[in-house]
Amino acid sequence: MIPLIAAAHLALLPMAAPAALASLKSQGPMRVEAYYETQLPALVGRSKTASATLVADIGPGAYAVRATAKAEGMSGWFGGYALDIQSNGSVTEIGAVPRRYEATNKDGRRNRRLLVDYLPAEVRVLAQPAFGDLGHPAAAPAQRLEGMDPLSAFVNLSIGAGATADNPCGAPIRVFDGKQRYDVKLTFAGRLAYKSPAYKGPAIKCAAEYVEIAGFREKDARQRAKEAADIEWANIILADLPGGLHPPIKLEARTKRKGKLTLQAVKLVYGPAP
Repeated sequence: MIPLIAAAHLALLPMAAPAALASLKSQGPMRVEAYYETQLPALVGRSKTASATLVADIGPGAYAVRATAKAEGMSGWFGGYALDIQSNGSVTEIGAVPRRYEATNKDGRRNRRLLVDYLPAEVRVLAQPAFGDLGHPAAAPAQRLEGMDPLSAFVNLSIGAGATADNPCGAPIRVFDGKQRYDVKLTFAGRLAYKSPAYKGPAIKCAAEYVEIAGFREKDARQRAKEAADIEWANIILADLPGGLHPPIKLEARTKRKGKLTLQAVKLVYGPAP
């Protein structure tokens, strides 16, 4: 049964943008290196609460991505965390196909190492220490197979999987990170001339909708409606780089409880992979 589910899933996957694949084939693997900062509202102005560094090597047949993140500012004073994650897989006509995802999370209380192997007929997860529970409901085998890890999702978005002239944002982002299965649905919201210390040039604005699928704590209908109503809007900004790659350079959202939340690149380097 599982192999049939996997085959059906592959048939429904979006195609990668021809421009990105053609460019990668002609010029060879490219490297995207970005440094991100997260900002939240503070008592005075805005406060940096976390930073992350990401390095992605994306070629015509394979990719490898590594990212590290840590708590910053006042968040680091009260039990900071450190996260080291990496992923690799294949770049194909249907987009990024993950092979292995590794994550090490150190939060000062329970340090966890996670290995996720994405096989053709199943997704194997090894967590040490094991998760206390896998959510209500837990992600089913078919739901695991249709998702990819967060770093592979970065690659899939960057190569424009499912993108068209009318919708350059591409297909929904479907994630399974070893426990949680969720979607980020994207709607094209326009093109803009982006200007920041990290990047100046054409960009694509995508309205984003976050949808929990499985692997989360149990919620009743009232709780789900309350959480959905709290998010007023959310956007993802993609840099429109030469050669057809579209890495995300800014994620922003406004909530009723916390105000505006921002994750943006403060440094972006793009060029041939070493």
